[in-house]
Amino acid sequence: MSKRFVDTDRYRKALRGLDCKTRLAHEWLWQNCDHAGVWATDLDLFKFECGYSLNIEALLKACPWVRQLANGSLFITDYIDVNCGKLKEGYNPHKPVFRSLEANGIDPLTLQFQDLPNPCPRVVDEEEDIDNTQGRKERARKKPEPAPHPFDSPEYLAAFEAFDQMRIAKRKPMTDRARQLILADLTNMGEADAILSLNTSTRSGWTDVYPPKKTIQFNGQQTDEERRAERNRIIAERYAGQ
Repeated sequence: MSKRFVDTDRYRKALRGLDCKTRLAHEWLWQNCDHAGVWATDLDLFKFECGYSLNIEALLKACPWVRQLANGSLFITDYIDVNCGKLKEGYNPHKPVFRSLEANGIDPLTLQFQDLPNPCPRVVDEEEDIDNTQGRKERARKKPEPAPHPFDSPEYLAAFEAFDQMRIAKRKPMTDRARQLILADLTNMGEADAILSLNTSTRSGWTDVYPPKKTIQFNGQQTDEERRAERNRIIAERYAGQ
């Protein structure tokens, strides 16, 4: 939705003695003109929305800051002062204003505009911060290279792609940092366990990867103490690298 500024004190005295239709026409033009304050005359639209015909001659006579251009359009000469302040060539928010002025036969470089006593802070801040904004955009475009995969077999790559697509479908895509951490975990598992872990996470809908659980098998001839020792040895080997 288009937003624009209004100086409530600028026309208070000038509009005080005008009839209601002329005052309404002025307010309507302010809300329906383009970025430069130019309204391409459409009398049918005005009548449809306001309920009466626009008397252009009466409006121009009552409001000297509104003038009619050679192409028939109406130009509110104060509009740019209120909404833009002093125009700056090459400043992105002012480019539509320059295009409109040039299209309507107005040279923005020679037309003199009066600076507002208190220019819009938003415009000043954006103009001063334009270099920083461009720098942020350039840094955003220069994304770091994705971390390389530890394995290149078709089975592993297919499993990782399925895991990646599953996370995207769950609306939890991997960030660059999450990808690095997951690839590091897969590297520590080894290729066979990495494939098994990816497939398990994909099938279960998990957003992380976990080392596969290894089944502990015991010889039926072992005593309880030997089985406990064997179990502890396997657990110790599993977590020795962590």
